[in-house]
Amino acid sequence: MIYEKNSASYPAHKKSSRYTQIFEYMFVFCKGNIKTHNLICDKKNKWAGYKDFSGKIKNPVPNFSPRNNIWKYTTSFNDKTDHPAVFPEKLAEDHILSWSNEGDIILDPMAGSGTTLKMAKINNRNYIGIEISSEYCDIIKERVGCEIIKLLVN
Repeated sequence: MIYEKNSASYPAHKKSSRYTQIFEYMFVFCKGNIKTHNLICDKKNKWAGYKDFSGKIKNPVPNFSPRNNIWKYTTSFNDKTDHPAVFPEKLAEDHILSWSNEGDIILDPMAGSGTTLKMAKINNRNYIGIEISSEYCDIIKERVGCEIIKLLVN
């Protein structure tokens, strides 16, 4: 899946050797087959209400179908976390709603500023976040309101 940004944080310079990075890959990992899939149906159908003219399909085309595998979100500089790579809360929420049910455990192995943990909490999921930066752990504690276990590795 791909997360397409509306703009880049750092656009490529005119004399750069690369184009501006405006998307990121999104991976969904699970053990075995996907057990939960609550696909978000927000893609408007052009042929909504119509039936198959062959008569084989009895039900009309629904108003909305599952979205494509490229998700677009508006990004901005309004983040107040002081983290350099925060992604939209809606992006985390849409994945949480798509691939889990209430009461499931959400794991974020690079918790950063806690966006995924915050959205898991809001959507009644249990969550585990792993973060090595003490600074970011403090941000998570303030933002999510949870206790952080800091493990120091030498």
